[in-house]
Amino acid sequence: MNKPVLASELIELFLDPQVGLGFTESKWSHVITVLRHEKLLARFGFIAKEAGVLRGYPECIQRHYLSAMALAERHRKQVFSEVQELQKICTAKAKTWLLLKGAAYTITNSKAGLGRVYNDIDVLVDKIHLAQTEQYMQLSGWLPQAQSSYDETYYRAWTHEIPPLVHGHRGTVVDLHHNIVPPVSGRAPDMSALYQHIEMTAEAVPTLSKPALALHSAIHLFFNEECQYGFRDITDIVLLFEEFNEAQWSTFIALATETDFIIEAELAVHFAHKLFQVQPPKTILERFKSEPSAIQKFRYWLFAAAVLPKHPFLVQSFTDTKLWCIMLRGHYLKMPIKTLCYHLIMKTYRGCVESIAGKHFFTPQDVATQRVQPHPNGPIEKDY
Repeated sequence: MNKPVLASELIELFLDPQVGLGFTESKWSHVITVLRHEKLLARFGFIAKEAGVLRGYPECIQRHYLSAMALAERHRKQVFSEVQELQKICTAKAKTWLLLKGAAYTITNSKAGLGRVYNDIDVLVDKIHLAQTEQYMQLSGWLPQAQSSYDETYYRAWTHEIPPLVHGHRGTVVDLHHNIVPPVSGRAPDMSALYQHIEMTAEAVPTLSKPALALHSAIHLFFNEECQYGFRDITDIVLLFEEFNEAQWSTFIALATETDFIIEAELAVHFAHKLFQVQPPKTILERFKSEPSAIQKFRYWLFAAAVLPKHPFLVQSFTDTKLWCIMLRGHYLKMPIKTLCYHLIMKTYRGCVESIAGKHFFTPQDVATQRVQPHPNGPIEKDY
């Protein structure tokens, strides 16, 4: 069956927005639908604008792009405002802290921040100061949401972050991390290795350097069990790679080797080069372009489903099977088999009970019924 739009056409549009000048309105309708589904509509709009071709697209298509771009720009300004507040808290309470992922792309004005929208701000603090940073954030208006005792234990005992904190007035969601992967996995790196790659923005906000940001993005995409927005995430990596100089490429590989995430780094380089024509230095390509083993070929086949769009217009053979395998692999990598089996049994049991008795059956009553109330003396934090 002919597909209304192909993944290759979206990649070509990303690389050369001028190809959109030849699209019919019917083709554009499907392209816009897929880009919105993948959270990439604003990014493609900014790329087309920079290429000077946005105004050549049909007017009805321009409206979709311009609306998404305006929303992304508002999002960017809100992130800068929120980071100012977080900077006060984290600087006061944590010896080492930094922004991760989307917020880091935005605050550093990286190409990867172009049109990037996200649901939460990821902050990493050194573990020794995690508890007091969390406490101070709660005093400043970021409050935990309802969690069952099991989920609370899951976060704090097994993962690399605490339960999300939501600001009571602005609705900002903050994920507070102490590592980049769960310590229970046995793969959590010594964070001092990453702390050597902290850089400061003009506003004195700490983030990882571009090589470290790219490695973390690769880990997030190729180590985890979820890849819902993998097409967006691989374009993040591509845009970061495009800003690399030769020394940064070397740093990227050296850091991946030091932290034992060279497989994730290799997958990122493979798909960026194969799909998006990214050209790493010859030494990097030679390192990775030797005849792939059977395991490598399987990884390429499997993770093609992760990095390509997942809208039903573009779903290919075995996509669901591949995504299911990626989900199982991610869980296996993040937990020892004994812990994983226990976790899956508990989640299955609790899911069955909640489907009958209600989603708050296991949530303590005082937590399940809590609501964020306005502060008696007005907003705790300034509204923007």
